[in-house]
Amino acid sequence: MSRKKPSDRRAGSIGERILFSPSPSGIKIEISQKIPKAQMVMLSTWLVMWGIVILPVIWLGFLGDESMISSDERIAYMVYAGFWSFFAFRIFKVWRWRRVGKEQIVISERGLSVAMLFGERGLPDTFSHGSFGSMERLHLDPRKLMQSFDHAFWSLGGATVRFKARGKYIQFGKQLNDRDADALVALVQREVKRSASDAASQLTADS
Repeated sequence: MSRKKPSDRRAGSIGERILFSPSPSGIKIEISQKIPKAQMVMLSTWLVMWGIVILPVIWLGFLGDESMISSDERIAYMVYAGFWSFFAFRIFKVWRWRRVGKEQIVISERGLSVAMLFGERGLPDTFSHGSFGSMERLHLDPRKLMQSFDHAFWSLGGATVRFKARGKYIQFGKQLNDRDADALVALVQREVKRSASDAASQLTADS
């Protein structure tokens, strides 16, 4: 049985949001989703105000006295409350993402995995070497309104890197600036190539 060489990978960072460190037979990259304090205060205020507005609507729709509203009005309030609650949940999800969320990319001899983690919870998508394509950069087009919204601090979108696997694109690197996104692509490409080579060498040595 062959013995693995000790890894010479080192921990490091890219910009203010990306940290990478050695992991068993590979490297782990984590991208923080925290935002400046002022933006977090705005997001928290938005969430609180959204909740305050919905409370009387829920009360009228579900708990209001029949002498106060008709059955048709009650149904309207219930529909409105459901619609409002849907967006309240989305705001809460973004708020939580900004507090404890992170993207995690792990590259090893087994392949590549990408996960959105809330704290330490999240299911990774895992791809073996040779089953996914090269990393591609995604650039923001300021002329496209939806892309601008995706890169706003109140959004969960805004990926800057993607690759193709299983007939679809997998995206990560949310709301990174161009310099950090370019450096992330270079790091991932380099580590994927290295890990694939290590895996092939290990397979040859074991055969």
